[in-house]
Amino acid sequence: MKKSTLVTVLSTMADGVIVTDPKGKILLANSAAENLFDFRESKAIGKPLIEVVINHEIDNLLTKCLSTYSKRIAQVDTTTGLFLRVIAVPLRPGNISGALLLFQDLTEMRSLQTMRREFVGNVSHELRTLWRL
Repeated sequence: MKKSTLVTVLSTMADGVIVTDPKGKILLANSAAENLFDFRESKAIGKPLIEVVINHEIDNLLTKCLSTYSKRIAQVDTTTGLFLRVIAVPLRPGNISGALLLFQDLTEMRSLQTMRREFVGNVSHELRTLWRL
């Protein structure tokens, strides 16, 4: 795949992508990741992931992925109110060594599930109240 094609794919993705080296320093990030964590790729390159995402759960997930060379998945609440599914995949030595992190924003889905749960609880309460009359 050509580099220009890869750049186009990454820039149009809705999910955030960050690629790190084996020490957890950022090599690449797409615009969705920049928006999720409010940073600019140009200033993040070469910095440890924790300095950019400022989330210890995500940093621990990356550390486990890099140390065990195994895929890791977690759901994480951020301090900015986002609810993210984070998938960390190790990149085997070759062209690039390190890890790829994929960030899926599940905030809206979680909010809808909460509203549904509250609605069902309210309807259930109203029905029990009506049956008592």
